[in-house]
Amino acid sequence: MLETGKVELLKPSDSKFKYRLDPGQKLIYNRVSDDVIIREVELDRYVKWKDGILIFRKDPMSEVVPVLQRKYNIDLEMDIPNLDNYLFTATTTDESLNEIIKSIAFTCRADFKIIKNPDKKNKVIRTNNKQLIANSL
Repeated sequence: MLETGKVELLKPSDSKFKYRLDPGQKLIYNRVSDDVIIREVELDRYVKWKDGILIFRKDPMSEVVPVLQRKYNIDLEMDIPNLDNYLFTATTTDESLNEIIKSIAFTCRADFKIIKNPDKKNKVIRTNNKQLIANSL
């Protein structure tokens, strides 16, 4: 994904492999098939994290989980079948871990529990309870 400027991608072994990216474009390259896809992207979604803002727009939970794990320094165990069927939409700024877990619970129709660990990362696990259990941090 390119924020500013222009980039040209070349492959020395293939003179036909020549792609140019403009701001707001993202290139996806498949090494196995040698396929290239260039997509327009919502630039704010990819650069606002520098300002502490996370933007999700109907993103599959498998893409959301790693972002939240980095942001909140947690291990988030999502033991949910067909996880990518759950799409997450949110814009977060200063939400607490507790608030984020409530949003995930609502999206995935599952309950979660935050297990505090002072020596390591906190862990968030799915529970079988009917109510959301989230300890305030």
